[in-house]
Amino acid sequence: MNISGKQIHLDWIGPYSIHSPELYAIESPGVYLFTVKSGAQYHPHYIGKTGGSLSNRIVGGHRRDAASGRYYIYSPAALSNLKLESVYSLKDNYFKFFDSLAQYQQAVREYLETLQFFVAPFESNFDLIETVESLLIHYAFSCRNADASTFPILDNSNRVTSSIYGSELTLDNIFPQSVSVAHFSSTISAPNSR
Repeated sequence: MNISGKQIHLDWIGPYSIHSPELYAIESPGVYLFTVKSGAQYHPHYIGKTGGSLSNRIVGGHRRDAASGRYYIYSPAALSNLKLESVYSLKDNYFKFFDSLAQYQQAVREYLETLQFFVAPFESNFDLIETVESLLIHYAFSCRNADASTFPILDNSNRVTSSIYGSELTLDNIFPQSVSVAHFSSTISAPNSR
């Protein structure tokens, strides 16, 4: 990540699978994407941030929480067709998860193996991590609200910090050559107001 005036350039690395050794070795803080590949394009499924190690957050936090019934678990087949269909819902409660632990552990494994991960490590300007995550989430929801076919598998809550409003920040996502992440190729501008 580098910043020039009010323009933030996010250098994304990936895609990584849950089995990629590189995913387990990223000690920098930053933002991350869970994506699903459909055809030649990656589609954002979840947008997150961490002020600690990206590896610890993705592998130690998200993977652990999914494996213990603290997250929704989605059908890999439905995700591959860009649809959200839960196999396990937090509304089901932990008793259901633990009563059928072997079944759900297999579902978690298949779900995580469907995902491809991108990370944008920050080496400085750590105070911008939350703002960048908020810009990405706000953009995703504004696109989805305008056209339901954009970001169809997004699993974020629409939480953003007020710091993005009127900030005049712009965000350029730079992905590895020949990688296309749906809807994140254009410049993202901060909204003027809520």
